[in-house]
Amino acid sequence: MAGTYVMDLTAKYSNNPSVKHSISLDLVVEELRDVQVAAAGTSGLEAVPGGSTSFSISVRNTGNSPALYDLDCYSENRWQVQLGQSNSSSYSFEPLTYWNIYQCRLDCMCLRLLMDIPAAGS
Repeated sequence: MAGTYVMDLTAKYSNNPSVKHSISLDLVVEELRDVQVAAAGTSGLEAVPGGSTSFSISVRNTGNSPALYDLDCYSENRWQVQLGQSNSSSYSFEPLTYWNIYQCRLDCMCLRLLMDIPAAGS
């Protein structure tokens, strides 16, 4: 965890314990913010036009202090994407402490083709 830690160090002479020297050390651990994102259940993933498919996303705090994360998902083909229990493609969640994992379901709705022509801009 990030922060300043104090360490007291004492060296004593073995044959005469009254001979000793002590120092106090300040150890500063800088804050590190990092995240690991992984998808699960994507092997063989497919959907038919007008249908949907789902898989799981996990976010792990690999930094050394609690952090807030926002998930934003989008499709270049303008397919509808929903995260978790929401109808939104964006999701913010509570702070994750060091090495904690947040998992959520990602639903992707595949656009239906009109007369076998893709939607404009896709």
